[in-house]
Amino acid sequence: MNEILDICKRAKAVCGELLRLDSRAKFEILNAVADELLAQKEAIKAANAKDLANGEKSGLSLALLDRLRLTDARIEAMAKGVREVAGFAEVVGENLGGWSHPNGMQISRIRVPLGVLGIISPFLIFCGGKQNWKAVVKARSV
Repeated sequence: MNEILDICKRAKAVCGELLRLDSRAKFEILNAVADELLAQKEAIKAANAKDLANGEKSGLSLALLDRLRLTDARIEAMAKGVREVAGFAEVVGENLGGWSHPNGMQISRIRVPLGVLGIISPFLIFCGGKQNWKAVVKARSV
């Protein structure tokens, strides 16, 4: 449990750095993520094959196994999706309006990032067992 807490703390520390990135840097990072997905396609599929084998042994339904299966087309679609997000207009810092409080205070609604999100997935049980949670948690803290 301490390892999970440590990973979350490191993710939160990096979050502050991400807030200060300009739009161009975010664009470049997201495109690098898409490039890496494509470059690591074979390694991703090999790891996924192990996860699917563990899921099959654990009795996952064929429908669920199919949803979890990563193919070239699905990985390429992920990369395409990341590139689409990279092309979105910058919204961080956008002023959504505001009002004046009767005491004179100016109140504004400004778009800000959510920060660090933790994800607990039931697939951890079926995808590589005890050691795999580290990979999943690290992936979510990027």
